[in-house]
Amino acid sequence: MNAAPIIPVVSEPSPPALAPPVAVPSELQVLWPRELLDAPPEVAAQAFARSLHGYAKRLDPEKAKRFLMAADTPITDAIDDSIVGAYGGVHPKHWVTDYHAFFSDRIAKGERVIDLGCGVSMVALSIIQRCGATVTGVDWSEQNLKMAGKLAAERGVSDSLSLVRADICKTRVPGSFDVIVLSNVLEHITDRPQRLRQWAEWYKPKRVLIRVPAFDRDWRVPLKKELGLDWRCDPTHETEYTRPQVEQEMAEAGLKVREIITRWCEYWVDAEPAG
Repeated sequence: MNAAPIIPVVSEPSPPALAPPVAVPSELQVLWPRELLDAPPEVAAQAFARSLHGYAKRLDPEKAKRFLMAADTPITDAIDDSIVGAYGGVHPKHWVTDYHAFFSDRIAKGERVIDLGCGVSMVALSIIQRCGATVTGVDWSEQNLKMAGKLAAERGVSDSLSLVRADICKTRVPGSFDVIVLSNVLEHITDRPQRLRQWAEWYKPKRVLIRVPAFDRDWRVPLKKELGLDWRCDPTHETEYTRPQVEQEMAEAGLKVREIITRWCEYWVDAEPAG
């Protein structure tokens, strides 16, 4: 089966701004000996851990605190990058956490769904396969959409998936939809209540299903923020959420919250246009 065609962008999106990398002097570069690179991963990890602990113990407590808090984020980023590469470009969180069920359990057969910021369309494909719905996936990344088309063809659901390359904040996709899906999207944009209201006016949905990262997921997050370090899951995040913030933004957007679920360090929101 042919891959789902990608409808070209109407207005060219701006790529998200990335945090500038920290320059490291050449004399401070850490080199791994060949023996460590060739060692079994578990052995290398233990050697790295001992080195990390040994270095931190040589610092005064305040400096050690900042060093370890600063190291936490790039280590997590490296884990994510390596895991995605090991699984062919798809993060295993999709099936390990099965957060897709939050969306598919709330969508009926035959409903029309628009997945804003769909990425490689893993959520959209689950909705199609589990619910029998039709999905329009919108994303600014051509690379993501090519991967989405490939996955849809492999699963034999290309006829149920439309792909549109566009900036979701600037371009209105023609038509109306029963459900808007926003899976790890809101945290990347500014003026979120305004955008939510805009999308509700554009697409006339009966339901809006949202997934966002929780700021209060771990004690290290507010500590990093207190220390002036990057505390976000992703450097392109404009915000990360507490439950009161979720409720406030939904109210400002004119959305009535039906349910909020806290799971896997995230908030999952089932909302509908008020009135």
